[in-house]
Amino acid sequence: MPMVGAGISRFLSRYSYLGSSYLEILLNLFLKPNLLFSKLFSTDSLVYLVLLFAPFIWCFKYKNYNLSCLIVTLPTIAMNILSIDPQQRYLANHYPLPILPFLVLVAIHSIDTFTTNKKWGYKFIIFWLVLSFATMSRLNLFLGEYLYTLDTWQANNEAIALVKNKKGSILTTHEIAPHVTHREQVKMAFSDIPHNLEAFEYILLNTRHAGYRSDRSYALSLVEQAKKIPSFKLEYQKDDVYLFTKYSL
Repeated sequence: MPMVGAGISRFLSRYSYLGSSYLEILLNLFLKPNLLFSKLFSTDSLVYLVLLFAPFIWCFKYKNYNLSCLIVTLPTIAMNILSIDPQQRYLANHYPLPILPFLVLVAIHSIDTFTTNKKWGYKFIIFWLVLSFATMSRLNLFLGEYLYTLDTWQANNEAIALVKNKKGSILTTHEIAPHVTHREQVKMAFSDIPHNLEAFEYILLNTRHAGYRSDRSYALSLVEQAKKIPSFKLEYQKDDVYLFTKYSL
């Protein structure tokens, strides 16, 4: 079974103002172009584009730059602009990542010309990039939110290393899920979704930092449920991180 929520249909609601189905959205692009243009030429979209390209603005100083490689980024830019979810236009999220490699190509193409014409070129570029990062990034994430789970970092890694069967289904917490997504079935231990624990071959829970859409009490309740299932063995326990494995493995 595929990972829950992995299908693209779950994103359709982000473009609901354009239509209720892919076909209706396609038709409305031609029949109701005002819906499209009102979003494309909004202040929100303009701010997104300015912030997206601001760190690379120095690349456009000279006329011999080549922007043809940016053509392939237009679908991603369009999807982010047209979405009603502002998270898609928030640069600290993963949505702009497909655009980044092509902006780097533009920078590589432009840097020699720029630094040849200005002796202080490298210093300016470094200053501008650092300023852009400090201005647009959420530094509090690097100073706080990304660090508060370090106390269970080692335990998480050790538990993940014990998950041997690459095809075995797994129930885990939100922050651990990206590290085990290469297997066929991954479900996240959200507190608002009922789970049949016996349907999984692994249960890996960080009860100290249960993460998104969960909490410590709910994660601990799953641990207690798993302990009562005869087919499960407590394979690992350290720093409030628990790994249960089915005997059949």
